[in-house]
Amino acid sequence: MTDKLIERRGFPRIPVQARIRISNAYIGIIEGYSRDISNSGLFIYTNPVPPVARGAYLGLNMLDSANPTILFNTRVIRATAKGVALTLVDYEIEGRRYALSELRRQWKLTSPDITYTKSSS
Repeated sequence: MTDKLIERRGFPRIPVQARIRISNAYIGIIEGYSRDISNSGLFIYTNPVPPVARGAYLGLNMLDSANPTILFNTRVIRATAKGVALTLVDYEIEGRRYALSELRRQWKLTSPDITYTKSSS
């Protein structure tokens, strides 16, 4: 089954351990840390694991980032006994919502040596 999951991923996962905060009106605020991250999503270890259903929307802040006030809007892909897998939907800065493509465009402007390619596996 792991091979099938890898085959479906459009972007490679990179092991990154960083502090993360997730929240919504139902679960409140829960902090955890990332296991891995890609251009489209991440897995977060949490304790406790929030009681969230597949498809639920959560706000996410990357607490160790250069700008931890950026709010990423995410959707739950799955919840396990150790945490939640999320896909990134879009993000908000100072109450304005932006598509992820805008963030990727900004990264390319500030870091021209970073390239994003789709995984062929």
